[in-house]
Amino acid sequence: MSDPRPKVPAPVRARRFVESHGEARDRAVAAVMVGAAQPEQVAQAVAGEVGEPLARLHALLFVGLGAHPQSEALVAELERTQRDDGSFAGRQEGPDAEDELAERISYTGEVAGVLARTPYARRSTLDRAAAFMGAHWSVERVQGPTYEPILAYFELLASHPTDLADEALQWCGRELERGFRTGVFDAARVARVFVRCAARALPGTPLGVDELAPSLVAAQAEDGGFGPTDAPAGDRVAATIDALVVWSGGQD
Repeated sequence: MSDPRPKVPAPVRARRFVESHGEARDRAVAAVMVGAAQPEQVAQAVAGEVGEPLARLHALLFVGLGAHPQSEALVAELERTQRDDGSFAGRQEGPDAEDELAERISYTGEVAGVLARTPYARRSTLDRAAAFMGAHWSVERVQGPTYEPILAYFELLASHPTDLADEALQWCGRELERGFRTGVFDAARVARVFVRCAARALPGTPLGVDELAPSLVAAQAEDGGFGPTDAPAGDRVAATIDALVVWSGGQD
């Protein structure tokens, strides 16, 4: 016998997960994504936080507030952390030189990519970051496929294209699709690439948001979140917000 209870829509379940496990800014973003709040409520939540400028700026961008005055302050804070070589310090030091470089590439792509999606970042900041990323580009770095550099190069070059963009993004697109088709990358990880690029389609791949959105529904866990249930709650909240952004068609 079929279950007579109405099925709870995937975005509603995702919002409930974020409500249970997320920070104030996460809860506000989730509410906006399902039409239960206005973007300014995200700005209010961000204003009440300290630290984590990158996470706060992501939250503002999710709801189209890249030009908000709070974004300007967060951009300035992030720009002050840029190193002399154009990179941004990774979240943690790697156990060896190659791992540390990989972490710096990943973090630099994320920071520069988010800065580029605001009207406040200095062109010199973005050019220096792009020069660092370009100096360490190679096809071998993204082949495998290898998720972190694919995401990093997409994040930066989709919003701040350079002479490297045509070659690098074609390779990244092909490797992203290969990872998705072969099951190496799950739907939530692929969704993050589209969200971080504020795009419905990407170079190098026919894969788009229209195909990805139903795959996310299939990948949603029983508790409404995304990612392994034994993963840190913060990681699962971030992945769940990515899914909500894709489903809503939101962002700037």
